[in-house]
Amino acid sequence: MYSTMEFTDEADRRDPTKLLKAFEKHCLGEINDVYERYVFNRRQQEPGETFGSFVGDLRRLVKSCSYKAVGVCYTRPHSAWCT
Repeated sequence: MYSTMEFTDEADRRDPTKLLKAFEKHCLGEINDVYERYVFNRRQQEPGETFGSFVGDLRRLVKSCSYKAVGVCYTRPHSAWCT
């Protein structure tokens, strides 16, 4: 896999930061913002689920949504939380 990766120049192959970014791009692929926002906005607290667990999951989901407003409260139909 490493030998097939494309870099702008050969020095980038030895740069740990650029190498890690290349592996992340290859393994993770591109994020579909529309789908990730859909998943985030559809998330509801399940019966029996603790509020802390629910908020923790929302925080995990919001990271992949590309919402730019950090430190803003996001309002949900039945709750509000802040990042």
